Amino acid sequence: MRWPSSLIGRSSALAAVSALALCAAPPLAQAAAPPTKVYTGVYVNDIQDVDLETDTYTVDFYIWMRWNNPKVDPSAKLDLMNSYDSWGTVATPASERPVRLKDGSMYRLIHYQGKFNNKFPLTKYPFDEQDLTVQIEDFNSSSEKVVFVPDAKPVELASGLSLPGYEVGTPTMTIADQPYSTTFGDTGLKAPEDYSRITVTVPVTRPGLPYTIKLLLPMIVVLLCAGLVFLISPIHIDGRIALSITALLTLVALKFMVDSELPNVDYLTMVDAIYIAAFIFVGLGLLQVVLSSRRLNRGEAVDAVIARDHKALILGGSVYVAASAAVVALFLL
Repeated sequence: MRWPSSLIGRSSALAAVSALALCAAPPLAQAAAPPTKVYTGVYVNDIQDVDLETDTYTVDFYIWMRWNNPKVDPSAKLDLMNSYDSWGTVATPASERPVRLKDGSMYRLIHYQGKFNNKFPLTKYPFDEQDLTVQIEDFNSSSEKVVFVPDAKPVELASGLSLPGYEVGTPTMTIADQPYSTTFGDTGLKAPEDYSRITVTVPVTRPGLPYTIKLLLPMIVVLLCAGLVFLISPIHIDGRIALSITALLTLVALKFMVDSELPNVDYLTMVDAIYIAAFIFVGLGLLQVVLSSRRLNRGEAVDAVIARDHKALILGGSVYVAASAAVVALFLL
């Protein structure tokens, strides 16, 4: 059967237009490649020099990375985000370049020694718990290109690792995307990028009884001495005032020693509150000594003044113990 020439012409024209349209159509966008997973682990070899005044500590650790894409090297530019003295940080790679393992994956091990920083909350001092952290990012690759993944055993502590003055807890590793609100001046970026961040946390606590004895026992001894003024006869006014003032000055010296170990913070710590209660107790005791002396000068019987002093001692001591217990409960519970 022969087709009309007019239909044949129209079909040819439509085919030509369709071909041109296909040629002019933009190519389909290629799907973005998934980020390279980097399996990571950390071995903490040692921890030293925890300094509350500067919120710093020294960590000696190894970090290993394992990945499958040979075109990337996440170990080339690792950034220690909370490094305190970057010039003093020592990085020692086990090999100059990543090595290929028998299973085809890439592997690298790096030894770091350096000082790190983490703001220590000291509200509960001396019964505070602190987290010693190390934060690591790949400086060159955003989380769209490289994502860290915890290895089978992501964090281990060296056997026998100890930190004088602290009890070391179980370490953990967390990995999360760290958002940034800037492109860091890169005009090639349409929007800020996130970066995969490794956070290794080693919790440490102070042993309660040794620190209680070390910090609070001297203060308790001073308070007991201050309480002795109520057991000295009110006729010995000079000795009573001298003992009270000595106790007060000793408290000031002890508080100064405690403060020398801590940074300047804009809040009260638990030990601050306990010392404030001690200052009030000694100050009120000195006031009671003065009032007793005035009563004697007005002709009040010595036995009556002594009875008032004993009542003041019982009342003041009870109030101080209750106030100290309330402070501890308020800060720790």
